[in-house]
Amino acid sequence: MYTNKTRFTGLSGIDTQSMIEQLMKAESMKLYSLQRSTQLTSWKQEAYRATADVLKGFQNDFLTLTSGLKMRNPSSYSPVSYKATVNGVSTDAVELTTSNGMKSGDYKVEIKQLAQKDSYTGSKEFGGEVKSSVDANAQNFRVGDSFNVTLDGTTKSIELTQADIDSISLATSSDEKTQAFAGIMQSKVNTAFGSGKVTVSNDNLKLSFTTNKGNAFSINEGKGRDTKATAGTALDKLTADSQITFTAKNSDGNDVNISVDLKTDMEAADVVKAINRKLSEEKVTSISFGVDDDGKVTIANPNSNSDVTITNASSLSQLGFSTGGSVTIEKTNIMGETGITPGTATNLDLSRSVKDIFGSDFTFDASGKASFEINGKTIEIEETDTLSMFVNKVNSADAGVKLSFDNLTRKFSIESVESGAVAEINMSQSFKDALGFNTRNTVAQDAILSVNGIETTRPTNNVDINGLKLTLNSASPGKVIDLKVTSDTSVALDSIKKFVEGYNSIVEKLNSDVSTTRIRNSSGIAYQPLTDDEKDAMSADEIEMWEEKAKEGTLYRDDILSKTLSDLRLNMYQPVELSNGKKLSLHEIGITTSSSYNDGGKLVIDEDKLMKALEERGDDVTELFTKQSSYSYSDKTNYGSRLSQEGIAERMNDLINDAAGSNGKIAQRAGFENSLSATTNDIYKQLKADYDRMEDMREYLYEKETYYYSMFSKMESAITEANNQMSYLQAQLGG
Repeated sequence: MYTNKTRFTGLSGIDTQSMIEQLMKAESMKLYSLQRSTQLTSWKQEAYRATADVLKGFQNDFLTLTSGLKMRNPSSYSPVSYKATVNGVSTDAVELTTSNGMKSGDYKVEIKQLAQKDSYTGSKEFGGEVKSSVDANAQNFRVGDSFNVTLDGTTKSIELTQADIDSISLATSSDEKTQAFAGIMQSKVNTAFGSGKVTVSNDNLKLSFTTNKGNAFSINEGKGRDTKATAGTALDKLTADSQITFTAKNSDGNDVNISVDLKTDMEAADVVKAINRKLSEEKVTSISFGVDDDGKVTIANPNSNSDVTITNASSLSQLGFSTGGSVTIEKTNIMGETGITPGTATNLDLSRSVKDIFGSDFTFDASGKASFEINGKTIEIEETDTLSMFVNKVNSADAGVKLSFDNLTRKFSIESVESGAVAEINMSQSFKDALGFNTRNTVAQDAILSVNGIETTRPTNNVDINGLKLTLNSASPGKVIDLKVTSDTSVALDSIKKFVEGYNSIVEKLNSDVSTTRIRNSSGIAYQPLTDDEKDAMSADEIEMWEEKAKEGTLYRDDILSKTLSDLRLNMYQPVELSNGKKLSLHEIGITTSSSYNDGGKLVIDEDKLMKALEERGDDVTELFTKQSSYSYSDKTNYGSRLSQEGIAERMNDLINDAAGSNGKIAQRAGFENSLSATTNDIYKQLKADYDRMEDMREYLYEKETYYYSMFSKMESAITEANNQMSYLQAQLGG
């Protein structure tokens, strides 16, 4: 049934319902065919995703650098354990940082001195205060003026009340008024954030907001206040038809001509309404006309932070303005009354100029330039440079230093990029004085250590002595560390065995996908998805068994999976050119292809031969699996060269990304759930088109079924009428 109406049929004695159902079955064949095709496509998408999960599972288990067996990590092939003790007690003064190529053995290590960078922390503090740049005008504040104050990312709004304004008005001098305002702000900031976090003070008409170290405070204007231009005389009624014209800027910043026709006897309120309607049509939001209590026309500058000027405004004289050709409404500027630049923060502002921050510490010439040296590199600055530019110039001067500012301590610091005695920082005195770099924090020096009685120095605490790679954590002159290093090639053997088993599993899965054909019944017809009518005639178990058979073979001879399988086999067998120029293949270390055709290219391991290779050619085996290419994965023009340069594990990782990565071929064709590809893949687009076609077909079938019911209803009515007439005639004839 394609309609949900209750039908009353068969009144004429004809089984109309059955006849229509039979007709609709024939009409529905195209819909059933599309439903089956769509279901097969959906199953194919599921099969793709299941295979992708297998590939990604192998990748997660073996090819990531941070989890699993990490077969792309060289340290996985020559694992060692070590124990560091001093007089039998474990110590973390030294760590074994890498184990590739490491030989077992006992070592005596003494760390006499750690390597250090050269560094200074400035003695001067910068920031910590928001202060008026010009005198405050506390007498100009009004009731309702508000400020948005922010402390450590939390913003609160504070507003001046009538009591606040009265308190300021009671003060007699400007300084006393500013002092009163500072007290009001202190109380309101304390209410907003708690006492002791922000201090508000007045210093000779200059307002100041200071915070403790580690806190960041800023102040901005809150809601704006209207400022108005008011006509000199009241407007009663217009005495004649007229036209008001002027020019104003719209919300896009463009000048627009405002022209409003006014009629005789229009009152002030009607005039204002007509002008505001025109302003709204022209998207002019910077001005608004009104009428005050005295009947005078006003032009407001609502919530604007800049002056607004109406030009060509001589005609406004009709409304009582003495324009002289223009009317200017001054900006709303509550922050201007404080003398503080909106948004100024106690954290050092990186946009402030070098001249503003460092004052006379640098001597600028007539062109506004100054220079200083760091490690023989001349750095030139300009007095208009921002602090951010200043820091960047120092750090990009190739002087071997890094300059930074810490808003927590409010101090600059500088350190050498490298450690070691050669990393000493030499600076011009002007640079030292400006930033307060008068005392060293740490002194540049080399690490000094001895290994098995032989003393050596290194400029870093990461040392490599004949393959013994150590990280030096703390120095203890005179204390000898007993370092016992133990190698275990059986761990690498076990990892490679598991890697081969995992590879064989994906080969088996891919072989099964591309070689399994559709299951057919005794008539040679492939099992198809069931229609709803067919499911109604079957049990749940029968439906499940049927669909299992119908799903088989959906990826038979699939092009993506066939190529992936071929690429994996080819690149697994191809030799790898080692860094010594020699080539090495898996078969040389005991890993060969199964001789059984039914295995489909699986690998088998000669464990004795592999163990011998690990013991005698450990570095070569490591490189066979982990060698990297000089070309990036994204460089598709050299992708073939990349694969030929890579080790086995690196190749496998690339090939799996090609197939099952976020932008791989399976993602493009079938997509992955909960990802961008879920709605951009080919199958999704096909299914969406099929679902749209099915909706169209259902609409057609609905209309067709309705047509049949209408047709048969008319037929039944005609038959009933004919029967009634026949009965009437028979009755008249005495029959």
